[in-house]
Amino acid sequence: MNMFIRQDEILYCEAEECLRKLSEKCNIGVIANQESGTEKRLKEFGILQYINLVIASAEEGVVKPDKRIFEIALNRATCKP
Repeated sequence: MNMFIRQDEILYCEAEECLRKLSEKCNIGVIANQESGTEKRLKEFGILQYINLVIASAEEGVVKPDKRIFEIALNRATCKP
């Protein structure tokens, strides 16, 4: 197991195929109350390639449900709510 992936982070067996299919038609974003390194962990799982935007609370200094984290995501995604 890679140093970025924690033992309590488990990828469902269908996740990659689901993300692959969704990414063909949709832009995918992750907004999560996570510690630093979320993008690295998603890359190690082999699924970052399907995700267009990752917003992690530890890296932004704001946690859900604070609306600012969603505003950050909307701004970076350049889309409307």
